[in-house]
Amino acid sequence: MKYCKKCGRIEKESDVYCSVCRNSRLEEGEPDKNFPVVAVRAAGFEKQRICSVLDDADIPYSTKIARKQFSADAVTGSSNADYDILVPYGFYAKTRDILIGINAAEPDENDGNAKALSKEEEKELSADYYSTKNKLVRAVAIILFLAVVAGIVMGVDAVMALIKGFMNFS
Repeated sequence: MKYCKKCGRIEKESDVYCSVCRNSRLEEGEPDKNFPVVAVRAAGFEKQRICSVLDDADIPYSTKIARKQFSADAVTGSSNADYDILVPYGFYAKTRDILIGINAAEPDENDGNAKALSKEEEKELSADYYSTKNKLVRAVAIILFLAVVAGIVMGVDAVMALIKGFMNFS
């Protein structure tokens, strides 16, 4: 088995370059259990469906924009970008089985190479994946989002007070 450390793709033994990022330094052997690997690429409703199934199966995952579609965002209000859905390598075999079962992915030659984890190993790995650092980053992001919303509300309130003042002055 070969894998790309740059983008997380699992490649065929015969491949010399990564099929996505064209990295020529593919690693031999299996990645670390916590190493994020690409399970599938999806967009729109299919991405939401896959993420829901992974949530239901208690499989930790993250998403990364693979290809952005700018024009559709402004018109439709939803993203049509392609996303890579990454899972820790320890969950790769279980994830691929689920994806194949819901027809979200086609079987490939790498599916049999990854070994499945026991329930105890899954719980330990899941706890590592959602580490304190990830929780802290999410908490800071939520606080910043709330601060931005509060700033917008206060700014709109100030503008409305200014307009109201001009209306009463006349």
